[in-house]
Amino acid sequence: MNYSIELGAWRSVFAVPSEVVDKHLRLAGAAQLRALLYILRSGGQTISLSEMAMAIGTSEGDAADAVGYWIDCGLLSGEEGQLAPAPAPQYAPAEVFPAEMQETEVQTVPQQTAEQPAAQNEAADTAATTKKATARKREHIRYKHDECMDMIAQDSDLRDMLCAIEGIIAKPLNHTEISAYVTLVRYYGLPTACTVMLVEYCRSIGKSTIAYIEQTGRGWAEEEITTVERAVEKISTLQRARDSWNAVRTALDIPDRKPTQKESEFCSRWLEEMQLGIEMVKLAYERCVDSKGRLSMSYMNGILTNWHKKGLTTPEAVLAETAPASAPSERGAQGRYAPTYDKTALEQQLLDEWLEDMTDDTTDGQ
Repeated sequence: MNYSIELGAWRSVFAVPSEVVDKHLRLAGAAQLRALLYILRSGGQTISLSEMAMAIGTSEGDAADAVGYWIDCGLLSGEEGQLAPAPAPQYAPAEVFPAEMQETEVQTVPQQTAEQPAAQNEAADTAATTKKATARKREHIRYKHDECMDMIAQDSDLRDMLCAIEGIIAKPLNHTEISAYVTLVRYYGLPTACTVMLVEYCRSIGKSTIAYIEQTGRGWAEEEITTVERAVEKISTLQRARDSWNAVRTALDIPDRKPTQKESEFCSRWLEEMQLGIEMVKLAYERCVDSKGRLSMSYMNGILTNWHKKGLTTPEAVLAETAPASAPSERGAQGRYAPTYDKTALEQQLLDEWLEDMTDDTTDGQ
């Protein structure tokens, strides 16, 4: 008796590495998975990038990036268009930093001697640890993608964080973005919940590039924003600063641009700290232009600071303090008003601020 079996669609099959399902099923994007399946199905054949892009329904750029994903994560190896299964990599444990980072991470403990009490040794250890931790946070480090895959496989919090971020940005993460986010958590010490909040904030202000998020995240880590409460407070502070700047910028017809750090500090000081209204800012601007012939935030800050110290919180209060019957010598240069501030003291304050800025710039450059 003869037997036969009709395999149908199973007549032609090809193998898919188990690692694809074990490590990449939730992380790889649709284009990346389609590209891998197309490559495996086309084993032994020459594939053009344009043919692959057409077959998987994407652009050539996205197709090339999808292939690069599998090369970077160590599943494929490729050189000059020749793809092959990558040799099994020798991964280091997730807790061990790459060799180029270990010098920053290692902490040396000085040997205790009779001349150096244990208390002094402990203080020196603490100072050295703090210094190295600060230096570490300021460095621009990024784990390699295959190292990130190991960490993600062992840490459900990382997996949940990446899924949440994909939901926020409404697109799959590429290998560069995955490495950046994992590094922010594992190397710089930014908690996963705070990282998700950071991405949401950056998206809300239209700054969702991975470079901007990385830079901001390193700054948060340096400020030790390690709890959800601190992240909420930080975001609230940043949002208030943005609102203050936009209010002043609109009132003074300043073109839409990013403020300098000093401008942002001035606007927050006037509207948040001093609780002065925008009309007071506009009046200070008019006085500034009358005196200087141009906009000077530092000069305006001197005027508003003097008014605040005198308890003048409204334009009416400022104008009321100007004596209508003052002699011409006591009035302004054009006879329009008598100054409600000490010009000499104001110029000294501006000089002090300029010297302070110069000192800060010199310190930053060291």
